[in-house]
Amino acid sequence: MQHKWKIEKGNLKRAFSIVLISLIPFLLIGIARYFQLLEIIELKTLDKRWQLADLYQPPSQSDLVLVTIDSETEELLGSRFFWSPRDYRPFIATLQQANPAAILLMIWLNREWPEDQEILPGKSLMVLRPYYTSSSHWRRSRILQVAKWAPVISNLADAEVKSFSNFPLDASDGIYRTAQLVVKSRSGLDYHKSLELHAVLRKWGIPAETLQLRRSFWFGWQLRSTLSDGSIKIPLDDRGRMWIRYTDKRDAFETISAVDMLSLYEQAGEAAFREKFADKIILVGVTTGNTRPALTPRGRLDALEMRANAINTLLNRDFITRYRVTADLAYLLLCAAIVTAIAEFAYIRGKGTAWILTRNGFVLGMHILWTLVAFVFWHWWIDLTGPTLAIATSAGITALHLGYLRLGRLFRELRSTQQQLVRSEKEAAYGAMAAQVRHEIRNILNAIRSPAEMVRNNFERDDPLQLGQHPEEIVAEMNVIIERVTKLNEMIENELSFFQNSHFRFEFQELDAIIQDSIEMARDVIQASHIQVDKHISPEHPHIEVDADKLKIALLNLIRNACEAMSEEGTLGVHAKQEGTNCVIQVSDTGRGISPSDLEQIFEPFFTTKARGLGLGLANVRNIVEGHGGTIHVESLPGMGTTFILQIPMRQAADWRPGEADATDPHSG
Repeated sequence: MQHKWKIEKGNLKRAFSIVLISLIPFLLIGIARYFQLLEIIELKTLDKRWQLADLYQPPSQSDLVLVTIDSETEELLGSRFFWSPRDYRPFIATLQQANPAAILLMIWLNREWPEDQEILPGKSLMVLRPYYTSSSHWRRSRILQVAKWAPVISNLADAEVKSFSNFPLDASDGIYRTAQLVVKSRSGLDYHKSLELHAVLRKWGIPAETLQLRRSFWFGWQLRSTLSDGSIKIPLDDRGRMWIRYTDKRDAFETISAVDMLSLYEQAGEAAFREKFADKIILVGVTTGNTRPALTPRGRLDALEMRANAINTLLNRDFITRYRVTADLAYLLLCAAIVTAIAEFAYIRGKGTAWILTRNGFVLGMHILWTLVAFVFWHWWIDLTGPTLAIATSAGITALHLGYLRLGRLFRELRSTQQQLVRSEKEAAYGAMAAQVRHEIRNILNAIRSPAEMVRNNFERDDPLQLGQHPEEIVAEMNVIIERVTKLNEMIENELSFFQNSHFRFEFQELDAIIQDSIEMARDVIQASHIQVDKHISPEHPHIEVDADKLKIALLNLIRNACEAMSEEGTLGVHAKQEGTNCVIQVSDTGRGISPSDLEQIFEPFFTTKARGLGLGLANVRNIVEGHGGTIHVESLPGMGTTFILQIPMRQAADWRPGEADATDPHSG
């Protein structure tokens, strides 16, 4: 139960890490959106969306006429034509005869006009009234507050509307994109509307005071009419600005120079003049070379053209509704939920990286398509840049993280499978060993049982074989039993030690004594086969740090194998010497040798060429040598003999004394 909880807890942690990795890009993009760090990129995408919208919704003809004071007008009427009230009066009076909706004077007037000059007529006349702002009253997310209004000269005091006209420069990339429609008074109790908005309201027949400022949680500021129809809704940003739909099409509004306007009145007559200008918004401004064009999304335009685009936007109601930061963050959160759900589903279902990327690519495509469609057909400005970056980044790092988790899971599964295979191999090995050991032990036990039963049966029948009179025969039978018990013990100690977990106890020992003890342990086999022993230990060899008991087992296996490989009167060679930092021990014989096909397998468990045996002796020898950090290899020629070469790392013990362990050695003790 505890193991199951650990697995579930690990899965829960990995699932939580996927959620966290998926949300990190959205969190960073949300912060960037709140502080407008990606605003310049978003504005560039806005310009591209406007161009796309123009393909489907070309600007309609507006009720706007531009009367330009160009270089031709100045040459004909004089460069100081518009600096005298005496000259303004007939010009304004001529325009007013057409009964226009509004006349907007968008020029700088001479403020030194004498007070006794005749006042200009005020019907439908709207004049520019500059204002001044203080930086202490400005906030990025608040409507601009007026610090001081500049007075209008007395000659224009009878103008119907005296208001402002302002086009703020975008701080992100230095392009004029918005028109200031509303400013706040210094007292903060009332709001002032721009000259362009006053002109359009007069055209629509809506009193300016019925257009009130309202704020929505999702849409921000809006100018709404308090009339019963409530059809007027002008969206503004948090600073009281309207986004302008600029157009480079000259046929969007009609343009005529002041000279041509006067000529039309004199030559075509009042009826034709009225037909052209009646109920229109007339925008009067200077377009000579002295004006300085400003950079807009559609190139450089002068002040008159910028104001014409602002009025045209209002007349055609081509408003952009940009959602507030709260709405953009909510939309970003929705995208984050979708992407996170895809990642979690991929993790639970074990989907691949390609599956994640394709699904997130579909979400990204739907987001881009939705933002474009919403803008082109409804003029809804949904943030494109932020969610695009967040979705793409989240998809990429989530795919990498899932790949990492999947790789970790595969590693754990591989390790578990490997452990299972090891267990299976051990079980198979134990099974094979059990079968062979059972067979070997049964044979040996039967061989032990036969002489024991013979002696017992003999004495149960009153000693018919007269063994009592020949005790040497009883001793011989007991020797057979002892010999076979010894063989059984050797098989258990030497063969089955392969399956034991070896724990080495290293001490400094005399190599000569270890080798001599190993030879003595095999003395019965050596004498039975009349084998000559050639032992040579280098006299200058040092003591070595080994596990003496295990090294004796390894040498005993090699010596017995060598004796079994030789016919009678063969030679067993046991040589030891020092080569560099290694102790080299060679065990050789003059027997039949090992075939080349068997050389590669002789150290494998359960491989044997003997009629009887488990085939674990040499495998055990290799384990013991490798446990000492050494190596073993074999050289053999069929019919000539075999040599096993053991290389064991060694170190000298200058102060070592026989029977003392190295107190500083970590293996000792």
